[in-house]
Amino acid sequence: MANVQKNERKVLYVGITGGKLSISKKADENTPFAQEHFYTDASGNKKSVWKVFLWNIVGFIKDVRITENEGPDGDKFEQLAIGIETDDEYTVLQIDPRSKYAQDFLRRARGIDFTKECFINSYNWEEKNKQGIVIKQDYNPEIGEKNSSKSWIRTIGNYYYNVDEKKWSDEVPKPQGDTSTYEKEDWKIYFLQLNKFYKSTVAKYIQPMLKEAWPVDHAEPKMEKKPGTVEMDEEIEVDDDLPF
Repeated sequence: MANVQKNERKVLYVGITGGKLSISKKADENTPFAQEHFYTDASGNKKSVWKVFLWNIVGFIKDVRITENEGPDGDKFEQLAIGIETDDEYTVLQIDPRSKYAQDFLRRARGIDFTKECFINSYNWEEKNKQGIVIKQDYNPEIGEKNSSKSWIRTIGNYYYNVDEKKWSDEVPKPQGDTSTYEKEDWKIYFLQLNKFYKSTVAKYIQPMLKEAWPVDHAEPKMEKKPGTVEMDEEIEVDDDLPF
């Protein structure tokens, strides 16, 4: 992983590859700091791609929106675009809104104090089939450097889940009927409803929070319609993060 040299007014596009934050710009074996990432595509073919990975992103979240982008083949797709202002650049983290990473970010977003700096990272615990986003705030310089997760005091949790009561908010859609009889198609329908809910929170709650935190006269670099890394869960799998 590398510390990317930052230039004034630079816009850095970042995606998620194999659970790690990665620069979206095309890389090869000759690109400084690039690493080869091996993966299996939807057809079961073994492939690899060269990426420059980041340890984390530290900055102020200034924008969150659902964008419609167009791939090299002309196919249109949506992305969750998260605009983050770091020391002297504007980073746009782009995630497939259907992915576990996007849903995990949106589960936490309403608990963020957008006037404060954030430590952001992604993870993929393959042995537990857990993917998500880490968001921390309240940096303590007495503990360590900003690029260390341990230096940040407060971890932003799931806004819709009460840990003490072990109860999900009534806002979150829940499966109807007996889930023990659910087949794959039933789960697909439910996950579409769940995804629609999380996406709706962007315009309904998150953007108004951002507008309050950052006045409308605050100039932001334009978010270009540029494709980032798209990762999707090929199989429907029930995990511990469902609201029932």
